[in-house]
Amino acid sequence: MKKDRPLGMWLLAIADGLFSGVMPLVVIVVLFQNPEYGQTILSLVVMVLLCGSIVAVSIGTLYRDNLSRYLLLALITVYWSLRLFNSLAAINSENVASSQIGLVYGDLWRAPFWIGINWWYWLRKHTAKIFQPG
Repeated sequence: MKKDRPLGMWLLAIADGLFSGVMPLVVIVVLFQNPEYGQTILSLVVMVLLCGSIVAVSIGTLYRDNLSRYLLLALITVYWSLRLFNSLAAINSENVASSQIGLVYGDLWRAPFWIGINWWYWLRKHTAKIFQPG
């Protein structure tokens, strides 16, 4: 008999897929169309692969694939670390537009929050039991 997925698993996997995968993917593609943004092809490709991978492993995690759970942890950590680094670099260079202050300074608390909540939840013993075969 298969174990049922707890509500926290549904909520966190869907939140990761949406807020770290689909939404940033759409924003990156839209911003690439704006020449004033100055996004390079390389940064577009990296972000599309990263965000697309997050969506894919979020779905895999919902299907109780143990490898997807660990890949989700790794990709979420990389994604939010990049956002945190980018925000710190913008703040240090004093290159934050007044319209972007909330976004840039918000990443200072969002990144540790999302990394922490993902590591805490996906590595719990109770959650690990769900991913055991049988």
